[in-house]
Amino acid sequence: MIYQRNQSVAYDLEMFEIRKPVKETSTAKQKAIAEAKRQITVGTFVCIALIALCLGMMVNANNILTDNHNKNLKMEKSLTELQGHETVLIGQQESRYTKAEIEYYAVYRFGMTKLSRGQIEYVDLMGGGEEIFVNGVRKEEQKTFLQEALHMFSGLLA
Repeated sequence: MIYQRNQSVAYDLEMFEIRKPVKETSTAKQKAIAEAKRQITVGTFVCIALIALCLGMMVNANNILTDNHNKNLKMEKSLTELQGHETVLIGQQESRYTKAEIEYYAVYRFGMTKLSRGQIEYVDLMGGGEEIFVNGVRKEEQKTFLQEALHMFSGLLA
């Protein structure tokens, strides 16, 4: 703008200066804006911390799963080896004892005899005092070895 003063022409040089207009705000409004920026900053920090925590937990969980997977692989390998050993040992055990050897031990070592179909077997129920009948026949009293020997000698002498 052109101003005239005392018959001279003057130019207003402030018009040519580049200045940003200053907005005048109240101090309460400025404090509220600063507080909002601070809350956004704290909120952003909390979110970033939570995300970092979650990522750390995920990495840790992945490491634990990898370790457990490796342990499982080792256990499965050991199990396969032990199953192979088991089949070998079972085969060795089965080939060691034949039916003839088992019958030999039963008859000669343990004094067992093979029962015939007509043989009657008596059962004593813990000395209950009751006589037990099998197939309608009363159980006779069992004789001791000494009684059997005396019976044989008396049969020879008579």
